Amino acid sequence: MDFSPAHLYQSLHQAPPCREYVVALSGGLDSSVLLHALIQLQQQGMLEGSLSALHINHGLQAAADSWQAHCEAICHEWGVPLHCERVAVASEGSQENAAREARYRVFRARTSPNGLLLQAHHLDDQMETFLLRLLRGAGPGGLAAIPRERRLGGESSAKLFRPLLRVPRSQLVDYARQVGLQWQEDTSNLDQRHDRNYLRHTVLPQIESRWPAYRSSWEKSLELLSAAATLSQALAEEDLKRLETARGSLDLSLLRQLAQARQKNLLRYWFSSLGLEEPGWNLLHSLQQDIIDKSHSDGALAVQDCQLRVFNDELYLLEERSLPAVLPDDTLLLATGQSLDLPDNGCLQIRGSVASGLKAGLESLQIRYRSGGEQIKLTDRPQKTLKSLFQEMGIPPWLRDRVPLLYHEDTLVCVPGIGIAEQAEAPAGESALSVHWEIPSLIRRRPEIAIPD
Repeated sequence: MDFSPAHLYQSLHQAPPCREYVVALSGGLDSSVLLHALIQLQQQGMLEGSLSALHINHGLQAAADSWQAHCEAICHEWGVPLHCERVAVASEGSQENAAREARYRVFRARTSPNGLLLQAHHLDDQMETFLLRLLRGAGPGGLAAIPRERRLGGESSAKLFRPLLRVPRSQLVDYARQVGLQWQEDTSNLDQRHDRNYLRHTVLPQIESRWPAYRSSWEKSLELLSAAATLSQALAEEDLKRLETARGSLDLSLLRQLAQARQKNLLRYWFSSLGLEEPGWNLLHSLQQDIIDKSHSDGALAVQDCQLRVFNDELYLLEERSLPAVLPDDTLLLATGQSLDLPDNGCLQIRGSVASGLKAGLESLQIRYRSGGEQIKLTDRPQKTLKSLFQEMGIPPWLRDRVPLLYHEDTLVCVPGIGIAEQAEAPAGESALSVHWEIPSLIRRRPEIAIPD
């Protein structure tokens, strides 16, 4: 069946309900056909909701401004409201990824919660993406390729829908010629140094010459992969509810009870839920061998901009943070209600106390950090090293060099969260000051953590 507005109307029946349709308009063939067909539906009274277009000017090619001008011209001719936005694309790293991130920031900002952003990806885009991900060793979720529907942000955000995903490009070309559309050609799509272009112009035509119906066969496989990915995610969600602790970590003793394939499935989902890229095969293998399978491991593993750490048989994902800056050796005069910000390290809160705390009259207090060998004698306890006290109190290794230490005349008198030196503690019944350290957030957490009863 050839593509037509009626074909698009049937596809839109499967879209989420909305009050506003926003077409991501590049000015190329695909998005031009999509917008034109939507206008036909609107004129026939078959489109419920308003219609507008959104053009993003990445400024990456010399023709970028002419593409924008073309979009402005056709939207003016067709009577469609158009919003154009120029974005800055970071030059470091992958320019393609940076452009995509910039594009989606605009999509989220310019599509209301009642809106539906429509993109014009078609069946040939789907085939190319499937083959690219297969060549890169993707799992079932990645091989399912381009999703037909997704949210642009959180649960209350607008959605994105791709109504042409089952339409081959050849049908879009036929439609455009029949109705006399003009569109812009991106000449960079001819450069076969890029993997996608090589697949498009060389590999897939060869496949089609031998297997003309390959699109239909691959589409069936994509549906099966999508179903498998959905089931895998549902299983991962259940496993995460059971294994995640209130501290945002994973219980390794329970994780080890799962089969390795199920461990990997859970870890992929955990990473995704924390806003990280899906871990590759090599990282998951290292994580299983070097951390999970070692019951008493205290190892660390760098992951993107984070670090995986184990403590008390729990797996934590920590934000990559530099150690706190060295503080100037200034005198601190502590007072009730005082809040002292520590560079890159949370803050100290000073509170009045009638039970216990630092005795009055202490002056020339300084804040320092561990250098090794520190000792303190707490009331009615033998003198111990700070290292031993940290271990006894269960202070995670990644916090030990961050704990602010209060000194009086080169004597350690207070370790927030641990205690006060015997000689610096206020006598019973006398006014005192308690010192509370508000620890900086280092553990990467999901936006919402569901902990089972």
